[in-house]
Amino acid sequence: EAGTARLIGTSAEAIGRNAIELLTDAAAYGTMARAVNPFGDGHASDRILAIVKQYFLSQAAG
Repeated sequence: EAGTARLIGTSAEAIGRNAIELLTDAAAYGTMARAVNPFGDGHASDRILAIVKQYFLSQAAG
């Protein structure tokens, strides 16, 4: 739905056909390249670590 992946199966023909399409069709590639990941930006653990670190540093300071 989000356009970040395709379910194409396991056949070599389907894999090859889809790979060639993305390598040769700028519009198809652009659509997938600009799609927004519905599961976030991949940096949640960095943000959680910063919050936890700040919490414990503030507790240690008093």
